[in-house]
Amino acid sequence: MEPGVPFALLGAVVLLSVAAWIGLAATAVGRAGTGRGGRWPALLLLVGGLVLGVVETATATAFGEESSDLLAAARTAGLLLVAAGLEAGGLSRRRRVPVPAAAPGVVVPLAAAPAP
Repeated sequence: MEPGVPFALLGAVVLLSVAAWIGLAATAVGRAGTGRGGRWPALLLLVGGLVLGVVETATATAFGEESSDLLAAARTAGLLLVAAGLEAGGLSRRRRVPVPAAAPGVVVPLAAAPAP
């Protein structure tokens, strides 16, 4: 760690990160209980948020170790679970509407000269 970074600041950042992941898990439970989201997407968010909260806590307690493949694998699994839950609509207010395969639109390349 850099000498100019106070240890208390590092601890506060880790605690804030843990609180954010646990808050996401609690929000997923609340959404599943109100019937706004599906149960499976909320379950994915719940498990992913709890895994990431535990990983952040383990990272803080294992401070000073050079590397940990287990923590990296657990963080990857947690992030994939959160991504799958969000993609499935775990926090959305309405059901997903299928998007047509091809939607008409205008595509203009960046820095292209305007055509007449």
